[in-house]
Amino acid sequence: MNLHEFESRERASRAAAAWIESRLRRGLEQALPAGLIVSGGSTPGPCLEILSKADLNWQQVEVSLTDERLVPADNDASNERMVRECLLQGDAATAPFRQVGELPAATVVCSLVGMGIDGHFASIFPDNPALAALLDEDAAPAVLEVTTAASPNPRKTINLAYLLQGQAVLLLIFGADKKKILAEPGGLPIAALLQQGRVAVDVYWAP
Repeated sequence: MNLHEFESRERASRAAAAWIESRLRRGLEQALPAGLIVSGGSTPGPCLEILSKADLNWQQVEVSLTDERLVPADNDASNERMVRECLLQGDAATAPFRQVGELPAATVVCSLVGMGIDGHFASIFPDNPALAALLDEDAAPAVLEVTTAASPNPRKTINLAYLLQGQAVLLLIFGADKKKILAEPGGLPIAALLQQGRVAVDVYWAP
């Protein structure tokens, strides 16, 4: 884990957008297409809005999600809706959107991941009875349906093994509570991502 601290959420979001742009640009130079996986929620929105203005060959950037609530795509709770409103605008609107789990492993250049105050990432919640299977690095990459007390909506999520197919992961988090989790993740789901040794994880944090 490489921790980078910023004075404001705006600066962290801009730095995160630059991180993603750099990796996508490098990926596009090496092979086509280049896959980007992003999380939902409120945290990535500003970063994705900045990224949408990047001068990239967006037609060759395939965008997907770490997880999704099982609601219509136009629902306020839909992660797809957030991605379309924040990222897939202007030139970036030409980027193909893929549903959760549809990106081939070889195309995934990087992932933008968030974390909840309960230490979950994607939709891998600590109260999930299948938690061990979801966090098994040696499992087959997969998409699983999730129903837990922590989420009001049923969801689908990639497992950790799927996420680790990519070349790099950026964890973007805000607030003192989440920084405490970084220092002592204990047995929370995020610990499995931070402590694995297969893929580099950069953490961008701001108050």
